[in-house]
Parts: sequence; C-alpha cells; structure tokens
Amino acid sequence: MITGGALGQITDAAETTARLLHAGLQVTHAEPMYIRHKPGTGTIVAHRIDLAEGAPTWGYTHWHADRARAEETWRKAIALHPTPSPAGPGVVRLDPHTVCRMLPNDGALRRLRWWLDPRKLKRSLGSLAETGRRISGRGTSVQILRYKPRRRVVLRVDLATGTRRRPLLVRYSTHSSHGNAGRLAHHLRCHGVAVPAPIGQFEDGHVTVDSFVRGTALRSAVHSGARIDASELAAAVHRFHRAPPREAPGRTSLDDLSNARAGLRVLTSLNPASADVARSVADALERTMPEPNASPVLRHGDLHADNVLVSPDGVLFVDLERISLGPAAADLGQLHGHAIAAERHRGPAPASLLELTRAAIDDYRRTGGSVDPSALSWYTALALTEQAVLTLRRLEPDWPTRSIDLLGAAGAVAPAGARTAS
Repeated sequence: MITGGALGQITDAAETTARLLHAGLQVTHAEPMYIRHKPGTGTIVAHRIDLAEGAPTWGYTHWHADRARAEETWRKAIALHPTPSPAGPGVVRLDPHTVCRMLPNDGALRRLRWWLDPRKLKRSLGSLAETGRRISGRGTSVQILRYKPRRRVVLRVDLATGTRRRPLLVRYSTHSSHGNAGRLAHHLRCHGVAVPAPIGQFEDGHVTVDSFVRGTALRSAVHSGARIDASELAAAVHRFHRAPPREAPGRTSLDDLSNARAGLRVLTSLNPASADVARSVADALERTMPEPNASPVLRHGDLHADNVLVSPDGVLFVDLERISLGPAAADLGQLHGHAIAAERHRGPAPASLLELTRAAIDDYRRTGGSVDPSALSWYTALALTEQAVLTLRRLEPDWPTRSIDLLGAAGAVAPAGARTAS
C-alpha cells in the first residue's frame, strides 16, 4: 500500500471513495486496480467503481506533478463534452493536480463510448451481421474484461442478431495493428496452432475482433484439480514455435531487459526498500544476457498460465498481441517464471502448476525442441522480475513485500555465475 501524499490519496480505496463522493459522484466503493507511474511527471490509477444500483463501472484518476498540466488536461476533457457516467458526471476535478474520468470517457481511447454502448455497436459492428439480419442493440451485451486507462480495453461482446447471440472478444487499443495481428493468427491456425479465429478490424486497426473462446485458464484448471497432460502442453507450444516465421517484429534480449529496467525504476521509486535487490538482479541480467538467436521462432511473447486455455478441444493460446521473432527459451522461461511466482503466492496446493510447467519444458526438449539451459534460466529470471513489477502495477495488497520476494527469486534462478543476494 502507498501511504501519504497525493499517491496515497488515489491508491487508497476509502480515501478515493470519499473524494469521488465529495466531487458529486454517486459511488459506494472505488477499488484501485492498476497503476501507471512516471516518477516526477504523473500517475494514473484505474478504479473499479461499485454503484448503489446497477452493474459496477470503471474510472481512473490522473494526477499531474505539474499543476498547469492538470489544468490543461481538465480543459481538454471538458471541451470534448464528456458523456455522463452511471455515477454522474463523466469528468470531475478532485483537486488542482488531479482529474478523474469515468467510463466511457478516456483521454486516449476517444471512441470508447462507441464500443461500450450496445446501441452504438449496431453501427460499429454492423458488417458482422448475417446477410438479411440486423444487430439488436437491445439484445447485445458488453462486458469489460480488462481495462488499462489510456492504453486499451478488452471486452466480451455478445452480439445479438435475431434469436442468435454471437460471442466476440473486442480489443480497443491506442496501438494500431494494421492487420498484422489478424494475419499472424490466420497463419498460426493454418499450421495447426489453436488460437481464436480473427474476425475483423475497425477504427484503422485500433479495434480488433476475434471469436470468444470458452475455456478455463491453465492456472485455474490446475488449481481446481483438473488433470492436465504435460506432454499435451509441450506439444502445443512446440506447434506454435514450429510455425514458419512471418512478418512478426524481431525482439531481442536487450529489448526485454530494457523494458524490465524501466519497470524496476518505477518500482524502486515507490518502494525504495527494493532498490538494492532490484539493482543486483538488473546487473546480473545484463552480465548474462543471451547472445542473439541464430534460428528465431514465432514466440508468443506473453506466455503464462492465464494466457493458455484448457478446453474440450485441447490447449489454446490467447492474447497474441506480443507475438514476435525470438528464441524459444523466451516463451518457456516466461511460462516457468510465472509458475514460480504463482506457486510462491499461492503456497502448497493439491496440484502444482510449477511441476506441470517443468514437466512440459522437459517434454518439449525430449521431443526435439532446442532450448539453451542458460537462456532458459535468464528468461525465467526476467519473468520473475516482470512479475515483481506487476505486483505494483496491479496494486496487490502486499506488493512491497511480495515484489522484493520475487526479485530475490529472480536472483536465485539467474544463470550460474551471476547469483544475486536476495
């Protein structure tokens, strides 16, 4: 928990709730769910908002270190004629440095109101209706699955046409894929990799629509006691990596390390107690960085047990936004590091995600997958470092302690010769 000062005010649930009420919003609870912090510049905190009546909604507070920037943000927001939210005004000023926006208003996702309102989806997704049918705004429903303010929102849309309801996964992002994501998904499906079927792109590539896949996340399936075959998981990852390379961007270990260092700077700025172990881990990763891979594969880029679904049809991969060309060890190390983090957080369980992951990596190797042990250790340590930063970004209740614990775990699995003190 972040205490004191402006950050304490926008990351504490009780304080935020009181401030929103004072600003005229009719809320019963505002739970901080996500933070993006730029030291010395500003902070954005996303809140899940409970209302006295109706379904919960979302909003975010944007604190500026510079009061003039806050004034500029406020004036621009008002000039756009914000849409009222279920809680009241769409944009409110909490203090001279802080502006709060309630969905569907977002400073960067300007067309968000068109994608959250089922009545407007009749126009936005009209081309997806069957010939001779029209989309029903009344029968269509929209559910927010993930929201990162000023970056992206992920929605489940049940599109109603007559008596039929078609489940879709809609992503609206500030980043435009310009068709590449859809082409890569088609490419993977043509080579036997189970991924959601791409359906269309809108808003000049800023909105992608895929089929919504019903399944259970691998982590949840394992923890519920489901029997998962490690060889099936290994074979699915193998198929992904064997798909011929396409026009995916290249990604190096230096790119990954640079991102990790940026995250650690934010973490240590808000939790100075983590500075020593963070510096030690970052230095160890830099000293042992793998050489460029001579035979890159299509890597998922965000492979962990929440992006692998278990369905009656087998293992399926979702969230393909970070596909790139790189070493197979990057995906396997990420899968391994996430499993270590999940196990340390959850503690002893009847079924072990970590054991399943290690067995799958062993099977991947046995069936012909080439994985350098040192590179695997490096990417595992990198994944644990990323997880340490994510405990802060997700504002987990015990994030200061947990982030240090995960950085210590990263040091413990770093390649031999670069062990770090936790």
